[in-house]
Amino acid sequence: MSDNKNEATHIPEELRTQIENFRKKLWRIKITEAVLAGLFGLIVSFIVIFAVERFIEIPAWLRFTNLILGFSIFAVFAPIWINRWVFKHRRENQIARLIACKFPHLGDRILGVIELDHQDVLKEHVSPELRQAAMRTVAAEAKKRDFNDALPDSWHGKWSIGVASAVGLTVVGFAFMPEPGINAIKRWLTPWEETERFTYVQFDTEQYKNGLIVPLNEDFDVTFKLKEESRREIKGSARYSSEPWEQRQFSGDSITFPFAGKTKKGEISVKAGDAEDKIKIIPTPRPIIKKTLASVEWPAYLGRKANKLVDMSGDTLQVLKGSKLSLISQSDRNLASASILDIYRLAHEGEEIEGEDETFLKSDLSIAANVVGKKITTGPILIDTDTIKFGLTWRDTYGLDAKRPSGFRLEPVADQAPAPYIEAKTLEYTQLLTEAIDFTISAEDDFGIKFCGYNWVGKNFQPSPTPPSKGEATIYFPSNDVAKELSFNSVVTFDPKTNGIKTPQTVTFTTWVEDQLPNRERVFSEQTVIVHFITKAMRTQEIENELEDAQMEIERIRESGNENREKTEDLKHLLNQAKKDAKSSDPDKAAKAKEKLKDLAGKIPELAQKEEQGEEDIKKVNDKIKKILQKAMQNKTLDKEALKKLDQMSKNLDKAAKAKKAAEKAMEKAQKAQDKQNENGEPKDPEEKQEPNKEMEEAIKKQKEADKALSDAAKQAKKAKEDSEQGTFVNRLKKIARDQMAITQLIVEKQLAQFDKDVDLSLLGNQFETLPDGQKNAIATAFKLQEKVKLDLGWIAEDLAEYEFRTKKEGLDKVLEAMESVKLNNPKNTTNSENGMDKLMDDLAYSRWGMAYSYAEEWSVIIDAWAKQLAAAGASPPPPGGGGGSPPPGGLNDDDFNFMLRVMEMVKKEQDIRGKTRAMEQQKRTLEYLNKNK
Repeated sequence: MSDNKNEATHIPEELRTQIENFRKKLWRIKITEAVLAGLFGLIVSFIVIFAVERFIEIPAWLRFTNLILGFSIFAVFAPIWINRWVFKHRRENQIARLIACKFPHLGDRILGVIELDHQDVLKEHVSPELRQAAMRTVAAEAKKRDFNDALPDSWHGKWSIGVASAVGLTVVGFAFMPEPGINAIKRWLTPWEETERFTYVQFDTEQYKNGLIVPLNEDFDVTFKLKEESRREIKGSARYSSEPWEQRQFSGDSITFPFAGKTKKGEISVKAGDAEDKIKIIPTPRPIIKKTLASVEWPAYLGRKANKLVDMSGDTLQVLKGSKLSLISQSDRNLASASILDIYRLAHEGEEIEGEDETFLKSDLSIAANVVGKKITTGPILIDTDTIKFGLTWRDTYGLDAKRPSGFRLEPVADQAPAPYIEAKTLEYTQLLTEAIDFTISAEDDFGIKFCGYNWVGKNFQPSPTPPSKGEATIYFPSNDVAKELSFNSVVTFDPKTNGIKTPQTVTFTTWVEDQLPNRERVFSEQTVIVHFITKAMRTQEIENELEDAQMEIERIRESGNENREKTEDLKHLLNQAKKDAKSSDPDKAAKAKEKLKDLAGKIPELAQKEEQGEEDIKKVNDKIKKILQKAMQNKTLDKEALKKLDQMSKNLDKAAKAKKAAEKAMEKAQKAQDKQNENGEPKDPEEKQEPNKEMEEAIKKQKEADKALSDAAKQAKKAKEDSEQGTFVNRLKKIARDQMAITQLIVEKQLAQFDKDVDLSLLGNQFETLPDGQKNAIATAFKLQEKVKLDLGWIAEDLAEYEFRTKKEGLDKVLEAMESVKLNNPKNTTNSENGMDKLMDDLAYSRWGMAYSYAEEWSVIIDAWAKQLAAAGASPPPPGGGGGSPPPGGLNDDDFNFMLRVMEMVKKEQDIRGKTRAMEQQKRTLEYLNKNK
């Protein structure tokens, strides 16, 4: 270092000082330029933010870029500039080269002096005096120059003016706009922070920070409000995305812009004064109600604990009066609120109507609407006497309202009376006293059946000391005291014996039902089922009447069939004659014959139609006979011989029906054959072999077969009726014999009875007036019964005489002679009186109990003997060969027929047992319910 200093001192001091001053000034100027440039960049960067954001908002990324560029002058340009002019101009030779740029000759000489001073080789070869002389020469020449003129162009003045101007602009801006200035400093220095841009006009868009949800594809309005501290403006503009700007006037501190419906997300820009803002638009479908249910709480009298849910797919619902109803609506998204619109009620008669609605008035009814999530619950609404209607609207959590409110109409309905029904095989029929009957009872009600049952009222066929039957039965009871059934249907079995019906009578059955509505009277069915409960004897008489009707119907069918057969035979002859005349050589005669042939051929279908009608009539009669046969076989109403005749009669009717069908087909074939012949009666086709005559003859043959079968059926019907009548006479006599025996037993009881001691019970009897009341009643009862026996015997005698006259059956005359020999008054073995039964009645009247007993017993023996004699009279002879014999025309021999009767009897007994069991079970259920609810 000492050597270098010694060498440096060789440069003239004045030159060294001059170079050092030049270097310092260069450094000062260029460092000042770098600092001013950095300051200018920073201030301009701030001014850009300050100035531009008075009109538009600069995004954060752009503000950040601006800040980087502003600081880059300090961070990049200044170091480069200082490095160029300071660090690269530290040595004398670097300064000399810079001076050479301005003063080339001088600069080169100064650079030579500096190099001369620093080169060691020259020091050895050049004398020091010479070097000093050269340096002084250069120093003298440099002294004459002002090195400031060699300085590079300087920008520090311009940069100073620029910086001063920028600072001035900033100061002026701050002076007039301090708030924007302070806001600009924050936004300039910290662009990464969410510092809100300051504007004098400030929109309050806090509510839109998450975007604005608008109805999908529907026109909408957007309102922008100014903050309280905002400057008020007159006009503002807005646009959707890139659409043209629309301008509107402010109304106070807000401005509203309308927009057309949108289907996709977008952005709305708004500007006013120095403010501009943007909000996101999210088109969203309006909330809808997917389903509405009505929860109905029934009136207390129905006893229903669970509410009923009804689908309100429509807007009208009819609800029982006194019910409470809640509507439950399910939306497609979460809701914020729901409200009931105005409620209207149906106007009452005489009320003044206002407005367009001519039937409804505003109601003072209040209905609450609660929202939980997606569910809206309204009510409860008391359904009273008025029809009401109202609307329901809702709003979702996005603020979207329903596109249109839901309307509801609630109509109260009264609890209607139930409707009972009764059904049976027919609405009126006869039934044996020993058989149970089945009928169906049903009931319907709108809100539930309480009780259901049936009543019966009997009416005796003739006066009787036994009153007719009367009663009722309940067959439906509510389960757990809750009416759940809106309809009820059940088959009821009624057993006459179980219900105390022992005498023939007509019983009328009626169904009834009770409603749940309090104080409503029992409702009875309009239909009734009338059942005539009869004895076997009455059933026999009924069958006899039916057989007589069947016989008359068969005779009518026979008569009609014979008439049709005669017409068929006449038609056949006329057709043959017309065919012969059609071949006549006389043209007129042939022409008339041909016309007649056409007319006659047209009558064949009419005859075939009558045969078809005859077949249908036979089938109807046969159906009746089969029902009679089944009824008689089940109840043993007719004897075996009569049943066989009915069976054979049915088979003959089947045979007759088949013959009628064959006759009809033959007629049809005859018609076809006639149509295929030409006008001369010859076949059109030579190979055609059908001949009308043969088909007509076949039809006549079948008609005769049908007539024969019908004739046999009529005879069998007559014979079966006669057999039944004879059996009826036997049964009637047996019944009278039993009645006479009952009178005998009554006399025995009265004879053994203890009467008053002061009454003389002599064999000669006593005057009726003198007897005590107890004996008077006993005598009156016995006397009336005996009088009825006498009357019945007289009727039997008359009927039997008429029957014998009609049938001429063997053995009946002997029975009649036996009955006439005593004339119903003188038993042939009675010698005590000329008037046998009158004598018995006379003994009864005078309380001659011993004599009355003798006569009564004698009469019972006589009447029973007549019954046996009548049963033996006219009986069919036994079949040859003992039991079994040849099979009857019906196809069954005696053994098979007896087996069939036994099977039918077993089936009937099983049906009766089953029916009686069902009847007892129904009565048991009724008693159990009544005992439980006492």
